[in-house]
Amino acid sequence: MLLISRARRILALVFLEGIAAFGALAFVASHLYARLSVSLTQAGLMVALFGVGGLIFAALARPLIARLGEPGLAAGGGVLMGLGFTGLALAPLPALATASAFSAGLGFYMMHSTLQINATQMAPAMRGTAMAVFAGCLFLGQSVGVSLGGLVLRLADSQWLLAGAGLWLLALGLVFGWLLRQWHGERTAATATS
Repeated sequence: MLLISRARRILALVFLEGIAAFGALAFVASHLYARLSVSLTQAGLMVALFGVGGLIFAALARPLIARLGEPGLAAGGGVLMGLGFTGLALAPLPALATASAFSAGLGFYMMHSTLQINATQMAPAMRGTAMAVFAGCLFLGQSVGVSLGGLVLRLADSQWLLAGAGLWLLALGLVFGWLLRQWHGERTAATATS
């Protein structure tokens, strides 16, 4: 499976996604508590809107896929995560932080579900193994991300961590959208010649 170029790229993308998204998300509640002077309970409820973004995506997945296609979901997810995590870093008011958490969550599920769909197709002869390795890369990325996040917090403010994650995820989404357009073009060209 690792001999397949597309599989390596998808696994690298999900690893990098895990680092940035979950490495930053682990520190959002403490950031909001310190920056906005909200209680930890309020901060936790604000962060919960990340998950609500996933529920909204699940409800709207069919029309979003029809309208944006896979490349649009990946790039749009990256943009929403970029705006969301940067908004969490800089929000001066709890309402803006809440909207940012929702945006980051919606964007994450847009991009991650697209990654997941592509992971099911990256090695069709070894689909079960491919999905296990995909999940392992995501979880490894989460672990590395939290460790790196803790290191960043020793050197800089949590704003830098969240804004950096936002920029990282924005770039990741745009790269993934570009790769998907390339792969779809290759598939179309192969179909036209056969």
